[in-house]
Amino acid sequence: GTPSSCWHLLLSLRCVPAGLLSVETYTACDTPPPAEQLTALLQAVDIFSPNEAEAASIVGPGSPEQLVQRLLAAGARTVSLRMGPQGVLVADGLSNMMWHVS
Repeated sequence: GTPSSCWHLLLSLRCVPAGLLSVETYTACDTPPPAEQLTALLQAVDIFSPNEAEAASIVGPGSPEQLVQRLLAAGARTVSLRMGPQGVLVADGLSNMMWHVS
């Protein structure tokens, strides 16, 4: 569907009681989204799970820890940064704790 229809679907799914909404990106951005759009997306989902290249295309280059911190600062509740064979870096925005899972 169109970005607009996908956005409306995300917002409607956010209202499902006792549900958990996770978004796993599938490609890097050609250009980073405007800050207000990124914040709205991140605040609409429970878990945001990009890989390193996708995260860097959204918030700029950096170490895995920097990418996760920038996504949390932009409004993510939980980030699960997929790092291929190196595992996953998971961070919780409420506790500001980060775990490396391999």
